[in-house]
Amino acid sequence: MCSTLTALLPHAGTKSGAPAVELDDKVIRLGSKVRIQNLPEGKLAFRLVKNSSNLDDGELSISSLLCHALLDAREGDEVKEARVLSVTAP
Repeated sequence: MCSTLTALLPHAGTKSGAPAVELDDKVIRLGSKVRIQNLPEGKLAFRLVKNSSNLDDGELSISSLLCHALLDAREGDEVKEARVLSVTAP
């Protein structure tokens, strides 16, 4: 049975049984820490979260319009009048 589990581990966490995809640490996704510039507020830093936004605590909700625009962006990309300065993996 152990050998069966070992054989399945590369496919764990995928519904299709396909090999797990390695995620790029510099692509914005849920949990990423992000720094942006060129907004009316200047520079902002926040983490993308599931719950409500609280920029005072450095959190931006995944359901916000800004977050939707930023998802899948990378460092250096320009999105909605903002430049992505840095992305740190969750």
